[in-house]
Amino acid sequence: MARLTYTPEAQAYYDAYKLMMQDPDRFSRTAEDKIRSLVFAITDSTCPLYCHIERGILPSVSDVAELFGDGASVIRDAIFRLSGTLGLLAASGSPIKLRPAIPKEEEFRSINDMRKRLEVEALIQVHCIADPRDKRRAVEILSHANLHIGSVLELTASYDEKEICERVAVDPVFGEWADDFWRYDRRFHLAAAAATDMKLHCDMLHILLERIRLSGSNRATIIRRIPSSFEQHRSIIEAVKAKESTSSAAKILEAVTEHFDSSNEDFGYEKRESKFA
Repeated sequence: MARLTYTPEAQAYYDAYKLMMQDPDRFSRTAEDKIRSLVFAITDSTCPLYCHIERGILPSVSDVAELFGDGASVIRDAIFRLSGTLGLLAASGSPIKLRPAIPKEEEFRSINDMRKRLEVEALIQVHCIADPRDKRRAVEILSHANLHIGSVLELTASYDEKEICERVAVDPVFGEWADDFWRYDRRFHLAAAAATDMKLHCDMLHILLERIRLSGSNRATIIRRIPSSFEQHRSIIEAVKAKESTSSAAKILEAVTEHFDSSNEDFGYEKRESKFA
């Protein structure tokens, strides 16, 4: 990445981002998590590192290894492990480059349609768990993931929309708050399928969640969305916990539909009727 000539603004962001990534007390994550964070940054048009996308000069394995302070083989292996889910394409030739395959607007909405169908089916299965202890454990997994989202919400709550937009563009820590939200949000949306051993649903959701991460990469919008996501998740949990059996499926569908309609609208995509509704 250092081979690209940065503007002073981009260089300052790069230097701060590098320090954060190599601080073990602040960012002790796997190589895959770090690559997800980097892809999240360079595909955000408000981030100074977006110049890699604009100028078509993408970071190579050696560039990323230098940024993270990891070995090139570790980074190379992590890129290939993520290639099937995050939409990463390793360019042919040497050196291999990190190339995010960014979904289009229509794909964003289609992904949410598919997620909605899969998640409603899994959540209904959680609601129907016969053993109260097993059902309680499944609901606790959902609640625990949303509790982590609440902790990110507490960090961002004191900033208004203008401050969030300004700080995300200059401070990598703000960008990581968006990344933290995505990690916990992914746990929430995988929880029902995982808790009910719906492995195919879980595998498909994992791919869809990684793909939509790239198509909704404006991190300021993501941070502003945290409060509504947190409350909508709570509504989904309450619908799953409800004791009524005759209307439970309809309530779960209603709560999940509200959540995904809100997501589409917040990212600038018009509301439409889902073909899976």
